[in-house]
Order: sequence, then structure tokens, then C-alpha cells
Amino acid sequence: MFIRRIFTLVAATALSLPVFGQEPSFDSKKKELLPPPAQAAPVPVFSSQAHQHHTSLPESFSPMPGTPSELVEKTAGQQLPISVEYDPATGSPIWISGQAGESLPPLGTHESRIEATYQRLEALQSLLPVENVRMELAVQSTEMDGLQIAHIRLQQVANNLPVRNAQVQVHLYPDGRYVVNGRMHSTNITVSETPTIDAFSAGQLALAEVTEHRHVVALSQEHQELLNYSGPQTNLVWYQVPGVIRETRLAWEVTTRPDFVHRWEYLIDAHTGETLVEYDHTCSIGPKKATGTDLNGQTQTIDVFEASNGTFYLLDANKQMYNGSQTQLPNAGDGFIITADWQNNTPSNANYSEITSTNNSWSALEISAHNNSAVSYNYFESRHNHVSIDASGGDIISFVNVADDNGQGLDNAFWNGQAMFYGNGNVAFDPLAGALDVAGHEMAHGVIQATANLEYQGESGALNESFADIFGVMIDRDDWTLGEDVVRTQYFPSGALRSMSDPHNGGTSLNDNGFQPKHVNEQYTGSQDNGGVHINSGIPNHAFYLFATAINKEKAEQVYYRALEKYHTRSSQFLDSRLAVVQAATDLYGANSAEVNAVKSSFDQVGILNGQPGNYDPTIPTNPGAELIVSTDINIADPNTLYLSSTTGTNYQPLSTTEQNRRISITDDGSVGVFVDDFNDMRRIFIDPANPAETPITSNQYWENVSVSKDGSKLAAVSKFIDTAIWVYDFGLQQWGKYTLYNPTYTQGINTGDVLYADAITWDLSGQYVMYDAFNRISSTTTADIEYWDIGVIRVWDNTQNNFGDGFINKIFTNLDPGESVGNAVFSKNSPNVIAFDYINSNTNEYSIYGANIELGQLGVIFSQSVLGVPDFSTEDDKMIFNARDQQGNDVIGVIDLGSDKISPAPGTQAALLIPDAKWGNWIAQGDRDINLSAEGELAGTQLNAFPNPTNGTLQVEISELPREAGSLKLMDLTGRTVYEQTWEIAPVDLTWELDLSSFSQGLYLLELSTTGGRKVMKIEKQ
Repeated sequence: MFIRRIFTLVAATALSLPVFGQEPSFDSKKKELLPPPAQAAPVPVFSSQAHQHHTSLPESFSPMPGTPSELVEKTAGQQLPISVEYDPATGSPIWISGQAGESLPPLGTHESRIEATYQRLEALQSLLPVENVRMELAVQSTEMDGLQIAHIRLQQVANNLPVRNAQVQVHLYPDGRYVVNGRMHSTNITVSETPTIDAFSAGQLALAEVTEHRHVVALSQEHQELLNYSGPQTNLVWYQVPGVIRETRLAWEVTTRPDFVHRWEYLIDAHTGETLVEYDHTCSIGPKKATGTDLNGQTQTIDVFEASNGTFYLLDANKQMYNGSQTQLPNAGDGFIITADWQNNTPSNANYSEITSTNNSWSALEISAHNNSAVSYNYFESRHNHVSIDASGGDIISFVNVADDNGQGLDNAFWNGQAMFYGNGNVAFDPLAGALDVAGHEMAHGVIQATANLEYQGESGALNESFADIFGVMIDRDDWTLGEDVVRTQYFPSGALRSMSDPHNGGTSLNDNGFQPKHVNEQYTGSQDNGGVHINSGIPNHAFYLFATAINKEKAEQVYYRALEKYHTRSSQFLDSRLAVVQAATDLYGANSAEVNAVKSSFDQVGILNGQPGNYDPTIPTNPGAELIVSTDINIADPNTLYLSSTTGTNYQPLSTTEQNRRISITDDGSVGVFVDDFNDMRRIFIDPANPAETPITSNQYWENVSVSKDGSKLAAVSKFIDTAIWVYDFGLQQWGKYTLYNPTYTQGINTGDVLYADAITWDLSGQYVMYDAFNRISSTTTADIEYWDIGVIRVWDNTQNNFGDGFINKIFTNLDPGESVGNAVFSKNSPNVIAFDYINSNTNEYSIYGANIELGQLGVIFSQSVLGVPDFSTEDDKMIFNARDQQGNDVIGVIDLGSDKISPAPGTQAALLIPDAKWGNWIAQGDRDINLSAEGELAGTQLNAFPNPTNGTLQVEISELPREAGSLKLMDLTGRTVYEQTWEIAPVDLTWELDLSSFSQGLYLLELSTTGGRKVMKIEKQ
């Protein structure tokens, strides 16, 4: 099933922040400002005659800090540094990869593969816990697969005896790359290799032990022949005792069969007779139950999975969403619930291992986390028919043992769009996996993403937190508090993190831990906590409490879930939420019902009064210039690589003979484009039909892709190295900004570091945000890595400060199924909340172009085919051009008409061939327009300014180019109450007012300019 998450986006604001924290502090590691290269002589981006108002573009840039040898090439065949992953318990390497520095012998024979393996291991000797690889690592097998990759398996031995659970695999690739994985032990043998207890005696000791678990039945001769078993089977090994440094024991591995069905494995000390290991190895595989005590001392029964080798996994394949095998370990995407170990790594160190058991026993921490996920799943599925987090049966993943940046227990839990993470507590909390309402809160964040996708700032962010709290207390519904099972009273004296019945939570102000406002007259209006997302959530929380206690919890949760799913949008504010909940209650119970009256009363009591909803899906005027298409030519017989044509695919004019590495990026006025050539340098081209001109920008062969902002004042670029960054250059400041990519969470100061690099990049219309697709990897020490592509938006510029932005990131799509990827995202030309992108499903070989309205959470399939589309909107957003193939299989550019929603094809339309032998189309208009994203309705040409803002007294308001029609200017508080109003029948072109706000209360106000043709709104802060 396709994409379930539409994360917050652009036009003006998306931020990601805490679940339980307060104000985020800017992480300076996310941005590095660099001085302009001294030798870079700037030249204009635009011709000096036509575009005096634009800034300049340097002729060349110096290389970035750090030489290419310090970075990892994304291009195959380049020099790779050695990468080593260590087992945190033993300190021994478990995964080594790199590039051979010397030539290896031919690998065509068994003997040559053995020799090449030992050469590679000897080169890595300093990293290995063995002293002599040829003496201590015995080759068990070699293989050459169909890709000409050699695979060699080795067993560690000591004094000619195998070391238990110490096997290594070496993989040798044709291009010189190698991987060494597995486990080795540093042995410390202090006992004789001659056993004191012989094999028969060890077998009898094992048989005596097994009688404690099962009744032993003598096998008939026929059964012995079928099982190839006549008595305990033994093997002498060295055994490294877990948790004891360098203690190696001599032991007998013993296999016993107490009856025809069961097989029990033992490890018996060969000198003392002590039982070191025992487990039931009976291969009755599939979903199983386990019982144990959780962190709260309660007995829980959980669902686990037993593999064919007798290993139990903390994996629930017993829910109705599960569609995988009942006899084999599930595959990612089968619809299971899994709990895994983050191995006490920090959130930014993306590394985990599966949690397994040989005897189906689990720790209290593991039982708590796993059980809480299942209970939360059951709630959403049974109460709201919302199956899994994504509503489509996707996997549910939780990680325990997450550490903070100092390696201590993390005082938090969070959802990062892909999984839930639980710290073990430190100062304010005990292990957070012990709280059911915390787990419900985290899972609810994912449910919110899959439905309304509330933007995580200001009032919409407070609603996001409030809905997560609401479902948290409905899942753990025996009280009206959150976190009461895990908070420490010395930090939260009330004994709870938050209270919905009394948001003040025993405090008197925001200085008290756990305090929240419960009425809008207490609403926090500052910039801390992303505009108070964790603070102001107490207001709608209390409204829910009042409604649920007036009616009942069962009705209240149904009303609120319907309001979330059906009526909230990304930018919904408190007033919009009131209207949405009233409508949901009306749908379910009728307009004059007691339930509707109870909703209205509950919002009245917290000060969220009735009013008109806002408009959060703006459009801007269409570029009035002449429309053209710029496309890349792929005809190898044609020396021209870039063409300009009409929008009907005629009148072709060559622009360049330079090969492009990625699609060219063009300014909004259609006059200048930039691209990276096949030598990894940036180039600039003037798109003048009569006189095209092209010049190099850089000469350092450093770049993979580049995008120019719509006004031409900035560049965003991606290097050819895996440096996990987007680079931004501003021509006014003549400075570079380096933004390190990360995956955001809803928790203060916590981000996950599984991003490797970005590829496609594009600017939004405001010039503040860059949308990108990125490749992500979460590494595992025990199973396959989790790899996926997704789309994010990063704030790289702040127009109000005219300086670099803070680097906050929002993900648009995340938590895709295995095999699904999204990329090549592009904004529409006139609607900031509308995008298009490629969707790929490798499982079904599906390639589709999707459209999405980020504000409304709507998706549409525009066109499906067998290649990536790399789409682009027409000037009026009524058509889309994209890469395609004709009936003969030739690469072409196609075109399709779009519906009025801009995210689906027009009814009855069919795609058509537009430009043959071409790819990477850009639909441009060569004209100027106002791309001010504060515009709403038809007032895009009107300027509304107010200063100083914030103000503690006088506010000067100036309006220019106002339509000569009836209108009004209002100043409203956040309850919708008008505190100042000026109206007119026919306005002059320019208006000026001076408002005295000195007697007004501190907080946020909305300044609204309205005419019959549209409206503009801006926020005013009174200090």
C-alpha cells in the first residue's frame, strides 16, 4: 500500500520539535558558514540591462572545506575508507568494509579464494581479536556466485578445537571491495584442552537436566533410525562466557531428544560438569505467546515469533494486519509489530539489533515496550478501524535502550516518522517504555501524520500534541494524567507529566515543571517550544476533558477521531479545531444534540470561541510571460544537449552542447538556468532565444546537483561525496552555509542520523526552503539494514532576518513500505502547498507520478508507467510534463492535462507525446511576477506592512497598491475578537494608519486586510 505519511511542509513554516520537552536550541553542527573564496570574482547572474535588482553569481567557487579524500565518493570505483562496526558488549569488530589497497590473486579456484581471504584478513590483523588468522580461522567453504562475488566462510579455532559461535564470512568483490562480517572472540585459555568429563558423562548430565522440563520417553528403534539418534550427541568446543572478561571454558555441546518431537540443546562444562547453556531447539515455528513481568510489576502475555532454528524474536505476527508467512520469519512490510534494541546508541547513531531469546524469556523493559505497542495498535484498530500507524497495516517498530548524547539514559521518548524510540530515563523519568500512555502518545503522532498531518508549530503544533495526549489517555484510560507511571516526583511533584483535568498540574506558572495553561487568557505567545506546542496543548486538552466528562469517554474519542481524520488540515488553528469537533459531533449525533452542545460548552469554557475559519491554502498570480519549455536532448547523433521549444513541442532552438548531470534549474522569470555538467562542475546559461550564452561557475569538479532560488539570489547544491549535507550560497552575503541533514522527531533536541545524502533539490517560491529527496540507512548488527528514500524540506534562509535559516527539517513522506521510494519532488508554479513527485515500488515494478496537496493531505495518481517521470508543472498548473517512453520504447517527454485540484489528471484526459528524444523538461515563463507567499486570494499585488513588529506601543500600518473597492482592516486577538477595525467603500491606492497598542495585553494578534477580491493576514506580537 502506498504512502501513508504527509509530513508538514513549506510555504512558511514547518518545524519539528519535542514530544515531552520545551524550547529547542539551535544545533550549530547543522550549519557551517564559510567565508567567500578570495579568488572568486563575482559576475552577474542576470544581464545588467534587464535585471539590475538581482544579486550576483561568482565566476568560480573554491572547493569546500575538507579535501575529497576525507569524504566517501558516491560514485562506484572510488577509494573507500575502512568502515568498522563493533559489538558494544565485547568491543570486537562485527562488520568491516572497504577497498583493497593491493591487487588480489584471481578468484577462480577454491585455493585462490582461500589465499585472497587470508591476505585480506592479514591486512586487517590489527582490528581482529585473533593473533594469527591462518592458524585461528579455518576455512569451511568457498563459493563464487553469479555476480562473481566470492564468499568464504571461516570457523575460529583454538588449539584445534572450534570456538563456539565464532564464525566469520569474507566477501570479495570483483572491483576490489570487500566485506568481513561475523563474530570472533579473544580467547584466554587457562584450562586444559583435555576434558575431565568424557562425552558419555556429559550426555548423561544433559539427560538428567532435560527431565526437569519434559517427561523422557525411550525412542523405538524405528524412531531412532528416522531421527538418526541413538543417544546424546556431543561435540567438544571452547566457550566464551558472556559478561566475564576473557574467560574461556572447555565445554561439551550436547543434543538430546527426550521424545520423538522435542530436541534440547545443552552446553556442559567439560571440567566441572556445570550446565552453561540450555534451550529447547524444537522447530515448532511461527507465532507464539510469552508471559512475563513488565516494568510496573504486572504480568503480561505478549506475542512473539519462533524461527526454525529455535530462536524467539520479539516480533508480533498475530494481528489481523499480518500478511506474511506463519512458518518463516516475516519480511519487512508484512504487517508485524517488532521491538528492537538501539544498543545504548544516541539517536543520531542509527544502529540497532533484533531482540531474540533462546528460551522465550524476556526482560521487563522488553515486555513493557512490546506489550504497549500491541495495546496501542489494538486501540486504534478496534475503536477507530485505523489499522496500524499508517491506517494501511504497515509495520510498527519500537526501539528500546536509546541513550542521550552523553551516553546516559535518555530522559525522553519520541516518534521520528519511522519508529518509536524509548530512553531509559535519567533525571526526570524512569524507563519510558514502562508507560502505556507514553507509547500511545508516540504512536498517535504517527496516526496524526497519516490523517490531518498537523503542522508542528504554533496552535496547529499544540493541536498535534493535544491529539497525541488525547489518544494517550484514551489508550491508558484509567485516569486523566500522562506519564504517571514513569515520572520522578522530585522533578514532577504532582506525580504526572501532564494533567488534562487540571493542566496547571499543581503549579502556578510555566516555571513549574508540568504546568500548562488551561484557558486562552493564559496562552503562551512567545517563540519558545516552537511557539508553545507542548505548553498550549493544555488548552485543547482541557476542552476534551470537559467534553468527555460531560458525555463519556466512548463518545468523546469517536468525535475527536472523526474531527482529526475528516476536518482538520495541516494548518488548523484552535478556532478551526472547535469548528471541526462541532461538525464531527453533528455528523454523529445531530445538530441540536446534547453532544454538540457539550462540545460548544467545553470550547467556550477554555476560551476558544466561535468564529470564521482561516484560509491556509493560498495561490499566487500566474507568471504573465511567454511560455517555453527547456529540455535535455538525448539523441547521441545531435551535438546539442539542451533545447528551447514552444509548449506544443515545436520551434526548437539549441541552447548548449554541454552534458548535464541532472535537470537544469531555472529562475522564476525564466531568464537564467544553472546545472552541474558531467565533469561535476556548475554552469550558468542565459535562456535568451535570440542569443543564449553559457559560462562556467565552478572548476573544482565537486558537485552532483545544483538548484537556483526563484529570484536568483541563492544556490543550493549537493556534492558528489556522501557528506550528508546540502550546501547553500547567498550572493548578497557571499557566504556558504552547510546544512547537515537529519531526520526530525517531536522531541526537544533529538534527531536521528540515518540520512546519508540528498539527490534531487529544488527551492520553494519564498526562497526560504529547499525540498530534497534523501537516501537513508539504519544499520543493524544482526539483520539487514533498513534503507529507504524519502522527501524532506529544510529551512535554509530567513527572509525576515535576510540571513541563513536555522536548518529545521520537516519530512513530507516517511514510513514507506519496504520497496517503496519517493523522489524528484517539484513545487507547482502557483500553489505553495501543491507538489508532484515520482513514486517507485520495486516489489510491483510500479513507477507513478503522484500529486499531493500538503495542506489538505490529499494525494492523486497523475500517471503510471515504467520509468521515472521527473515531473514539472506548466505555468498555469493545468498541465504536467514528464519523462516517458513512446510505443517503440524510445525516451520522450510526455504531457498530460491536470484537473482543477492540480494533483490528478483532468477527467477523460490521456497523456500525449510532446518532445521526442528528450528528458528533464522545464516549463517556464519569461516574465516577472510578485511571488510574495503571504498573499491570499487576489491581493498578491497589494503590500501590507506593519512595524515595528514586535511592538510595545505604536504600530505603523502601511498598505500600497490596494484595489479600489470596498474593504476593511481588522486587528483581532486569537479568540477571533476584533479589537480594532477600519472600513472603506472605495479605497485610495495607498493607506497609512497608526495604531496605539500600549494598553493592549501582551500576546499575538492577527492583522487582517480584506476586500471583495481577497485578503491578507499577518501576525502582530505585542510585548
